[in-house]
Amino acid sequence: MVQVSPKGAWEATGIIGRLGHPRKIVTNYHSGGKPTAIETLLQSHLSPHRLAQLTEELNTLGVRIAAHMQKTYPKIQQIGVDVGLDRSLTPWIIEVNMRPDPYIFNQLKDKTMYKKVMRYRRFQMKK
Repeated sequence: MVQVSPKGAWEATGIIGRLGHPRKIVTNYHSGGKPTAIETLLQSHLSPHRLAQLTEELNTLGVRIAAHMQKTYPKIQQIGVDVGLDRSLTPWIIEVNMRPDPYIFNQLKDKTMYKKVMRYRRFQMKK
């Protein structure tokens, strides 16, 4: 999730992994995918340092995409970027959602991201 902050800058406000159902190729929630903290999802594949590095790369990618899309859609305030990782953990953009569902973050045990996403969303709605 990438949103315009109260200061007016694009900011990556949430990142979540999705673990697909074992018998399905898709990971979306309505097809049995399970929202999972990215740290939990990738901890057995990456060192803590590499996980932090990858998370920062994904956040930067999201902000860059948002800034680029704003050139064509100047009124957008938030986007959701779906990214897949291949076996070498190279990120691949799957799609960009201009009306992302913020409630997936409420599925995480830690509600910090959900609260931030919703706080920014409320700010945007007041504009």
